[in-house]
Amino acid sequence: MDHVGAVERPMMDYSFPTADGTISSIAKPTIEANNFEIKPSIVQIIHQVCNFLVYLKRTLISILLIFLYSRLPICLEFWLIFKVILIRTQSC
Repeated sequence: MDHVGAVERPMMDYSFPTADGTISSIAKPTIEANNFEIKPSIVQIIHQVCNFLVYLKRTLISILLIFLYSRLPICLEFWLIFKVILIRTQSC
């Protein structure tokens, strides 16, 4: 591998942090391709994950709505009491 611009340092220097932070001693290889081939199995996995996330979102919204509607009578009762209190305080 060609390490252009890499500064050679003793092995001990890699264990000490610098003022800029730690420097990785792992050189990432450059990729010279402009396009990549995605296998059909990977596309299918991504499609399945997206469908699952949509299903999960719809399920969570349904559960939340069921919870809120089950508490609705209590909320309405408090809302009506609050409205009566507001009306009484405004008339004073």
